[in-house]
Amino acid sequence: MTISARFPRYRVHLLPLALVAILATTAIPIELRPAVWWDGGFDSADFAENLLLYAPLGVALWGRRPSTVFLVAMALSGAIELLQMWQVARYSSPYDVAANACGALIGALAWNRLAPGTALRADMPLLGRRWLGAAVAVVVGLSLVWSLPVRSSALRDWNPDFALLLGNELTLDRPWAGTIGALALLPRALSAAETSVLRGGSSSIDSAIGGEALYALAQPVVLTAGEPRRLPDSVAREFAVASVRANAFTVVARITPANDFQEGPARIVSFSVDPFHRNFDLGQEGRKLVLRIRTPVSGENGTEFPIESEPVLEAGREILLLASYDGGIARIEADGALIGRRNLAATGCAVPALCDEYLPAAWALLGAALAIISLAVVGCRARLPILLVCLLGGVLALILPRALPFVAASIALQSWSQWTALLGAAAIGLAASPALRR
Repeated sequence: MTISARFPRYRVHLLPLALVAILATTAIPIELRPAVWWDGGFDSADFAENLLLYAPLGVALWGRRPSTVFLVAMALSGAIELLQMWQVARYSSPYDVAANACGALIGALAWNRLAPGTALRADMPLLGRRWLGAAVAVVVGLSLVWSLPVRSSALRDWNPDFALLLGNELTLDRPWAGTIGALALLPRALSAAETSVLRGGSSSIDSAIGGEALYALAQPVVLTAGEPRRLPDSVAREFAVASVRANAFTVVARITPANDFQEGPARIVSFSVDPFHRNFDLGQEGRKLVLRIRTPVSGENGTEFPIESEPVLEAGREILLLASYDGGIARIEADGALIGRRNLAATGCAVPALCDEYLPAAWALLGAALAIISLAVVGCRARLPILLVCLLGGVLALILPRALPFVAASIALQSWSQWTALLGAAAIGLAASPALRR
């Protein structure tokens, strides 16, 4: 007796699935940033991916005029591309809009060619041996990706005997010239409220963080590309121990670079013994800022996955700089704007993209897969029970990662994205309808 004979069969209408696939893949942000306008570059692989992404939408709209399909896809893609101006790791592009619209048109025309008239509808059997097997494979695959022990992003290898330096290395070969008007070192990540106060710029660094810095400069320091300013060794040791314990740290500073040609990167703050052995450093590379953090995944010098900012530095202009690490994600902010980000925890995953930029899509896929499995187990004959059973599958998706023996740090840090599992489950519930037994 086959699976499809034991359980009711369903018909799935493609439109809800096509829309949710597009939204989960392109419209749900992993993090926000200041707006970045159109990206004029052309990438052939990205163009092809966008064609494929919108082709199911064209199939779902197969009965409409080709011009209607094209305009609907263009409007949807254009709106999403505008939203991507504020999304980390995404860049709006007119080529994406063109590819999306063309992909939907190609899908509609191809389906019209394959299904002339109304003999073959744009839907297909959902529940059966193949679909159920694919759903189980998705659940197992994502569980493995998110739970396989891989390289850690923890601050466990820091050396407390390294020196905390301002303006250069001990070897004097990474000089930085400029003024550090204020500096605070915290062995923890800032709260949302503290970050918000700092972004507002209406208070001093010390008052914004409640006077809880492990170290704060007593007065501005002018650095002239010579000897570094060395902080007390007791501070360096305490900062290293406390940061490792918290698995996080934050550097807040007001800096004014003397020029925007400094390279190396030229060390603004360095926790190191020489240019090749560091716990972390924050430096200037031209008009950009570079943050390197020592973790097992980024290497003992942090050079495998450096965090590089947008070009924001200008000679003689003061900026409020915030460089932080929360145990998984490193960020650089300048005057309240996120200008650099890297998910170090995700780089240690078996499939890094599924632990960061495509994490919402992965959650939606997990919710959809568990919805399919739930329908197979329960079996429903009415639309409302189908939707409720699918949402139950979405709830199971929220619970599943907590039951895994290991969970990638990236998944735990970005827990908000798990709610897209309900979106994927709801898509199956809205798409599926009972079909007569054969």
